[in-house]
Amino acid sequence: SRFQSQYTDLYTSENGFIPKNYNRNKLTIEYRLKNNPYSPSLSAEMFYQLNNPEGNNINKGRYSAGLKRKINNRNSVELFYMLQSEYNRKNPQNISIIGFSYNFDL
Repeated sequence: SRFQSQYTDLYTSENGFIPKNYNRNKLTIEYRLKNNPYSPSLSAEMFYQLNNPEGNNINKGRYSAGLKRKINNRNSVELFYMLQSEYNRKNPQNISIIGFSYNFDL
């Protein structure tokens, strides 16, 4: 669970100086294969807006599937596909994202 506060449209909207506050909850399932450097994963994340003047609700969801490869004890790379969907809007957008990440653990 994560709390996020962000400002958008600071100088182009009369509500630009009012932050949008979100409670973001994410669930990730990763399967580590024995004696194999690859780990598949699935995740889902919901964005619940806390201070929406029209009513608090879930307004965005992210769903992803990925494959992580462990390079050594501290380094790994991941290739993933993410679908981002908007909810409770007149014209909701669905965005597909393909990503690559590098992770370094201390």
